Amino acid sequence: MPLYTEDDVAHALLDLADGSTLRAAAARHRIPKNTLRGRQLGAQPARQGHGDQQRLTPTQEDLLEQWIIRQEALGYAPTHAQIRAIATGVLQATGDQQPLGMKWSTHFIRRHPAVKTKLGRRTDWQRIDAVTPASIELFFSLYQTVDWIPVHRRYNADEGGIMEGQGINGLIIGSSQSNPNSVPVKTINNRTWTSIIECISAVGVALDPLVIFKAKSIQEQWFKRDFLEKHPNWQVTFSENGWTSNSIAVEWLNKVFLPQTKPDEPMNARLLIIDGHGSHTAEDFMTICYLNNIYLLFLPAHTSHVLQPLDLGCFSSLKTIYRRLMNEHMALSDTTRIGKAAFLEFYARAREIGLRERNICSRWKATGLWPKSIHKPLRSRWVVIKPQLPLPPPTLTAILSPKCGKDIKRQWASKQCTPSTRLFNRKTSNALDKAVLACSMKDREIKRLQLQLEQGKPAKRRKVIQDPNERFVSLAQVLAQSNQRPEQRITGPQQETASPGESSSESEEEAEIMRRSTRARRPTKRYIERDGGEDKSNSES
Repeated sequence: MPLYTEDDVAHALLDLADGSTLRAAAARHRIPKNTLRGRQLGAQPARQGHGDQQRLTPTQEDLLEQWIIRQEALGYAPTHAQIRAIATGVLQATGDQQPLGMKWSTHFIRRHPAVKTKLGRRTDWQRIDAVTPASIELFFSLYQTVDWIPVHRRYNADEGGIMEGQGINGLIIGSSQSNPNSVPVKTINNRTWTSIIECISAVGVALDPLVIFKAKSIQEQWFKRDFLEKHPNWQVTFSENGWTSNSIAVEWLNKVFLPQTKPDEPMNARLLIIDGHGSHTAEDFMTICYLNNIYLLFLPAHTSHVLQPLDLGCFSSLKTIYRRLMNEHMALSDTTRIGKAAFLEFYARAREIGLRERNICSRWKATGLWPKSIHKPLRSRWVVIKPQLPLPPPTLTAILSPKCGKDIKRQWASKQCTPSTRLFNRKTSNALDKAVLACSMKDREIKRLQLQLEQGKPAKRRKVIQDPNERFVSLAQVLAQSNQRPEQRITGPQQETASPGESSSESEEEAEIMRRSTRARRPTKRYIERDGGEDKSNSES
């Protein structure tokens, strides 16, 4: 690939026109002498000279290059396969059905230095769309309101998770004949999820963590004696899924954060920067913060990978070191299962390296929270700045298609018109206003008729009424229910009162139909009165 550009060639040709020698101009602009001599004699660039041999025209490729750059700015950079598919679609639209060459994508990138192949990192679309300059500026404006709190009383807390038995897929040594690229490696380690709540200050201090195990109770054999003696202030709890909850968040606040961050004076305020998790917005959590003069600053949704110090490097380095330590342990004892005791030991060793003072202070500086600098997060690669596309020029239809009479008067207000033209415009505007009014009245009439039509539609079929004591319903019952007329369907547990013209036998038959369940029922007041009335009538007769 040449090291010079077309601008360099143009400047070299200008030097030749000013009287410079061929050798001096070529050496000054780093262009081969033969190339510069050919250009001086009228030779074309390679792209223009072989433009007729390309599948896409130079204009089509330039438009494709602009589209790629704009898609990357929007957070949806295309892949090689997508670019080939687009180019194939363009060719098929022009009648060219031949497939592209195998190296077309490589040659396309070589012809366009403005684009290149890069490693794409798949990220949730919410994280990309949420990190905008507007959201960052709003967060820093809120951060400015608590700028009076000293730096040593500013903290960031977050929950991180790690698999107890997950290591690193590192390199291995094996046969060069079979499975040359990769080979599966057997392991017996479990993948139990464990959560840890960490908290760091802006001056590089890391508080003791709260470990949340996925279990139903805490067992004594999880902890070695030397570990308990070395870390007596660590807090351990459990939950069914290994995640935090409202009660665990309150427990962390009372047993970890408040004792370890207690200021010299009770009235001194503290700042806690956290995400908007439901446990952080619970009433008990916020009440304790209020009573202890703790101000809560919530990060914007889906922006923790840019604005939170723990997420920006502390957790990632800590997990990497933990997995490396676990791989070293597995190399010595491959058949040993990683349990809770080994997990705590490896995590404590990784925490001493990952949460060092220098690492914590660098993460606060990277987020721009201390020293305060809004330019740090704004320069992050995750911040999406949507390109300002030029507005399309107004079309003739948009100019000459007024929507009402005022548009006509506005178009001709600044023009010199004759009396006849002004009269014509006035009549045209009045006629247009009448037409707009008539259309609006017709639209209201159409909506009214549509509403009447919806109200006149037949009612939907009712659901099959099933006895709560019956767990199954047969298709025959569904068919029998659907074949009944609407007035014959049973809509409730009670039967309406029979009219005076109906016979008692019909009422008794309907009552029998109404009773679906065969279970014994207690006589209600209505049945007692009915039975008493029947006995009385029989005795009188």
